[in-house]
Amino acid sequence: MGDFDSSIRDYTQALRIQPDNANALHNRGSAYDKKGQFSQALADFSQSITLDPSNPSSYNSRALTHDHVGDYTRALEDFTKAIEMASSQDSKEGERERDGDRESGLAVYYANRGFVYREVARYKLSIADYTTAIELSPQPSALHYNYRAYSYRRLGMYDMAIKDYDMSLSLSRSVRTLNNRGYSYAKSNNYAAAIRDYTSVLELDPSNIHAYHNRGISYDKQGHHYKAIQDFTCVLRLDPGNTNAYFNRGSAYDALGDFDHAIHDYSMALLYDSGKGEKGKGEAVEAPQ
Repeated sequence: MGDFDSSIRDYTQALRIQPDNANALHNRGSAYDKKGQFSQALADFSQSITLDPSNPSSYNSRALTHDHVGDYTRALEDFTKAIEMASSQDSKEGERERDGDRESGLAVYYANRGFVYREVARYKLSIADYTTAIELSPQPSALHYNYRAYSYRRLGMYDMAIKDYDMSLSLSRSVRTLNNRGYSYAKSNNYAAAIRDYTSVLELDPSNIHAYHNRGISYDKQGHHYKAIQDFTCVLRLDPGNTNAYFNRGSAYDALGDFDHAIHDYSMALLYDSGKGEKGKGEAVEAPQ
């Protein structure tokens, strides 16, 4: 926080000397945003826009702050304005100086708007924006592919999601992406591929509950009930009150004809569930995004 406080003091001092300095207002607004002082950030961005309405970066920054406070309608409006302005060929002198970065700037604005569309469950629009961001970006990031994959998943387009996770993993290998691709494989009934991804997750993160649970589900779907029981048992060692693990382990015992253990686990599931009706009984569970 100290650096942001120092920046705010410096820009405030500069504005005492030059009150109409749009760049100083924009930069102070960014520092306020990073500190979580969103009302001050919005005020500075709005004043900066009033002084220099030709700068799409200010609209983008104000949109980010709107997003941070959950005002998605205004965030989308400002991101759209930034996109329209950055796309324009008849911008003012200040924007012409930024033309060398126009495409990379546009990619950022499209990606940012795509993220908000994702937050408000407008997945087709989110996919369209991330597709444009990927096309415009000189070096698309793993996150571009990850976020687009998420929207494909929400639409049930698991094959497309898997392709994006493949691209993301080629750029940056991460536990979250492996977990998400494994989930997509499982939803596509490709349990062998799902098991490979969950196993890779556990090699990187041996205490990953989602990977144990979802690998157990995939083993169970394949009829490998003993392996499923081992994975659900690992879940319960890490999370002793996990209702889904008790239910699913009980189901695996049931499939093996081990009814005493099955009844015990079903009883524990009912005890911990207490009417919550948790999801994940017999199905893979999405990892936190």
